[in-house]
Amino acid sequence: MSNFFLFRNISKASLFGSYSCCCNKLKPVNFITTVQPILKGLIVFVIFIIASCNPTKKDGSSSVAFDKVINQTVQQPLSNAEMVARVDSAFNTLANPSIEDECKRLLFRNAHFLGNEKSSTTYLDTVIHIIKENEAETRLANIYSDALLAKGDSLIKYQNYDQAFVYLYDALSSIRTTGDSCLYAHFNIRLADIEYRKGDYLSSVKYNKIILDNFDHCKNKRLIDYHYYQATIDNIALCYDRYGMLDSAVYYYQKALKSIVQYEKVFPGEKISVEASTGVIYGNMGTTFEKLGKTAEAEELYKKSIAINSKKGYENLDAQITRVKLGNLYLKQSAINKAKATIQEIHDTGLYSPSVKLRLFRLEADFNDAINNHQQTAKHLNAFILLKDSLDQVEKHILHTNFSQEFKNFEQDKILSDLKRDAYIKNLYLAIATAFTVLLAVIALLIWQNRKRLKKVNIKVSAQNADMQRALAALEQSQDENTRLLKMVVHDLRSPMAVTISMIDILLDDETLSSSSANILNMMKASNANTLEMVTDLLNLNISKDRMKKEKVEMYDLLQYCVQMLRFKAAEKQQRIILHSHETTLFVSREKIWRAVSNLITNAVKFSPSGSEILVEMHKEKDAVLIKVKDNGIGIPESLKGKLFDIYSDAKRLGTSGEISFGLGLAISKQIVEAHDGEIWFQTEVHKGSTFFIKLPLN
Repeated sequence: MSNFFLFRNISKASLFGSYSCCCNKLKPVNFITTVQPILKGLIVFVIFIIASCNPTKKDGSSSVAFDKVINQTVQQPLSNAEMVARVDSAFNTLANPSIEDECKRLLFRNAHFLGNEKSSTTYLDTVIHIIKENEAETRLANIYSDALLAKGDSLIKYQNYDQAFVYLYDALSSIRTTGDSCLYAHFNIRLADIEYRKGDYLSSVKYNKIILDNFDHCKNKRLIDYHYYQATIDNIALCYDRYGMLDSAVYYYQKALKSIVQYEKVFPGEKISVEASTGVIYGNMGTTFEKLGKTAEAEELYKKSIAINSKKGYENLDAQITRVKLGNLYLKQSAINKAKATIQEIHDTGLYSPSVKLRLFRLEADFNDAINNHQQTAKHLNAFILLKDSLDQVEKHILHTNFSQEFKNFEQDKILSDLKRDAYIKNLYLAIATAFTVLLAVIALLIWQNRKRLKKVNIKVSAQNADMQRALAALEQSQDENTRLLKMVVHDLRSPMAVTISMIDILLDDETLSSSSANILNMMKASNANTLEMVTDLLNLNISKDRMKKEKVEMYDLLQYCVQMLRFKAAEKQQRIILHSHETTLFVSREKIWRAVSNLITNAVKFSPSGSEILVEMHKEKDAVLIKVKDNGIGIPESLKGKLFDIYSDAKRLGTSGEISFGLGLAISKQIVEAHDGEIWFQTEVHKGSTFFIKLPLN
């Protein structure tokens, strides 16, 4: 039997006779040898089931497109390598593969493993680890349960029975959490098979009928479930055949054929699978008819089975087994030439499995005995005995193991272990509660002892707080008085300075004034102007949000006024101030916002070269107004960026024409903007210019 699995070619050893009927002289064929590929096939079907359960991809769910690729791939007569490459390619195209997609890919690789079959179980281990790590045992119960079952099957094959029980029990525990009848059926299939291999055919019938009942109560049957339903009916017939209840066997074979007809109606696209399955049942039924002495009917059924499953892509190994049965029938009828031709046909096909080889060795021994070729008889009989002993050795442990009782014992041990753990946890909780109670008592005592001490400390702290509050009030009062005094002094200084500047302007208008006197007067004027600017800045320090007088201000008019007021100053350096704005009304302090914007434009004029342009823009955003002042000046070096808005910093530089900077304008602008719940920031590049931004909320 081949090691890869196709949806349309469900292996008959599992689906329509997993116990493989053989000639009367032989024991049942090793289930693992003939059915392992079929168990892998189950895993492949599980990969596809999610597509029907979850047609829409959601977070963490399976990709419908990936399911489709898997389904299409396994329905084509491709080699294992070709199928794995196609599925891997589809997986790699997924934009955001889920853990379910990853598990499907790994299970598919396990079912179509190209190397050492024992190594393929690493894929099952990875699937189990991924599902546990992501706590997806319930959400991916179908995949998780079947991965555990497949792992248990593999361990049984390699006679690691203790570990096999652990995985099979975990699978049963997982199935119990879902209550899924179909998954219960998948588990009971293992028990039915084990009873068959032990030769307890009636017990196997009991489990197989439970499987049918499981499937009858399964609400969401999948393609694999329909296949297994038919296989279970055929397995009942095989058990009755083995037990000698031949009429019952014929009845269930006929029932299996009727079930196939129903299956074909549900899945009309599964023509090859339907025909292959029918061929398997014909071969099994032929064995029963041969035992009933109906050799003509048996021969006809054998030939029909061989004709069906000899086709490419069908159940070719079953056709080989049926040829052996037909050869044995010819020997019983003394049709030596027909038997010889049948044996040659088996060799010409060149398709073998341990099951086929075992039957063929016995057939060739009987054939050579019939033609008195004793040397060849001994040769083939020895080969038969060696292979049979090898297969029996594998079955030896299973034949002496009561798996049902082992599961009960395992479950009892698990319950006992859980009870011990619960008792340990309860004792641990009791110890923790006791320790906690003692700790509470100690804490209560400490609290009571410290309460008195804290009372005294609180009295002292309260007294100190009162002293601090009085000192703070005194400091605030002193600060207010100092601020008022500063403003009075600044205000009184502004008027004489303004008068001085005006008088200097009158003197400068005198045409008879000498150049040296004019230079002295200009120096006096510049000095007074700088002092007046500094005094004005001092007057705007310590902006109080509560004391600002706000009103509705048309921002376009305010910006236009700022530009007009500073245009003459810019003209002195042949600079142009360009305004781009639109009408927007804000509830602000007209004088303060004018001061903030004017400071930015003044700085732009001061630090831009002669003949450059200064751009002033304003536009409305979703919930704010953004004002931008952009120049093409000298920019701001890295060393000054963090100090620009600090009143007491040393971030002072001369303008491009030697203008003096006191470093107060930006600090004042920041106070004004933040008093309006706004923001101010800048972007700059040395030698290329700077852009300052003011964002003011609309409300």
